[in-house]
Amino acid sequence: MMMNFRWNATGAFASYLDKDHEIYKDRCILELGAGGALPSILTVKTGAWKVIISDYPDDELVRNIVHNVANVPSAIHNHVSVQ
Repeated sequence: MMMNFRWNATGAFASYLDKDHEIYKDRCILELGAGGALPSILTVKTGAWKVIISDYPDDELVRNIVHNVANVPSAIHNHVSVQ
């Protein structure tokens, strides 16, 4: 995972989400200011129905998100949207 744009609290937030999948299971998630999209990727891999990942429209930043999403299992690609 390319973490060039990882905010320091991202790891803590992802750990919190990983402790209770029922918070987002079968729900639609919108992550604003996603950076490396770690929380989004975690939620879609562990039960979210749909994840929409968004950040500032910077080419390098969006390419980073797309790269990270491309490395999740292909079976969940149709549950992820990068915008």
